[in-house]
This record gives sequence, structure tokens and C-alpha cells, in this order.
Amino acid sequence: LAGLLFVSLSLNMDRLLDRRHAATRELAFHAFTNFLYLVLFALIFLIPRQKPLGVGIPLFVLGGMALAQTLSARRRAIAAGARGATHLRLFRLSLIVYGTILVAALLALRGAVLVLHLLVGLMIWLLAWAGRLAWDLLLAFREETADPDGSNDAAGAP
Repeated sequence: LAGLLFVSLSLNMDRLLDRRHAATRELAFHAFTNFLYLVLFALIFLIPRQKPLGVGIPLFVLGGMALAQTLSARRRAIAAGARGATHLRLFRLSLIVYGTILVAALLALRGAVLVLHLLVGLMIWLLAWAGRLAWDLLLAFREETADPDGSNDAAGAP
């Protein structure tokens, strides 16, 4: 999935840097950071014999950073003219995931370590969600290059 994102970004770098596509650039940034946060969350659980404090604090810090970044990216996307439900729904679901991670971190800090088992499902959801963001990003580039008659002029085809 990360490969799909990188191919999409590298093939469309000129559009990403164009100010007219700022909302799509925010979506690309958000998709990329979702993959990074997924890796960072996984790294927390690779440390053996963790105590609730050793899991809860890093989860809380990363969850807070992810939540703040998502809110900031959403604001920038709205300011850049994000189109209604498509772009904003993607940010809303990320906010739900990162908010849930914060709640799980707080519960882990209070000693409810069984909540950490629920994070497995949440990480699977985050991976699926990051893949969906990468796919939507690829489609957004396709829509931006389509002519009004629906053909794609990027490849030079008639």
C-alpha cells in the first residue's frame, strides 16, 4: 500500500506542487503520515516486557500528535477548498481512530491493559484506512487530469 502511495506521488509531483491542487496535497500528506504513524504505533509494541506506563505514555503522545496533525491537515484542506464529503470524510474517520487510540492509552495508563488487545483491530483499521487514502489520492489525480469529455490528456492519447 505504501508503494501505491509513493508511485502516485512520484508520478504526479508537478500537481502536488501546484497551488491549484492544495487540497489534494493535504490528502497526500495525510495519507503519508497515516503510514508513518502506523509504523510508529507498531514499534511501541515491539519492545518486550512493557509495563502499562511504558505502553500508555508513548501511545498517548503519538495519538495526540496524530490527532493534532490530522486536525491541522483538515483545516488546511478546508482552506484550500477541499470538496465536501470526499476529502472531509477521510479526515473525520482518522480523527475517530486517533481519538480512540488516546482513550486506549489513558485506559492503559490506569491499568486496563486488556484494552490494548482492541488496538490490534484498530491498527488493522488504520492500515485499511491508509490504503483507502492512497487509493482516493490516486483517483483524485486521475480526476484532475481528465478532460471535460472524460478522456485523460496526461498520456497524450486522443
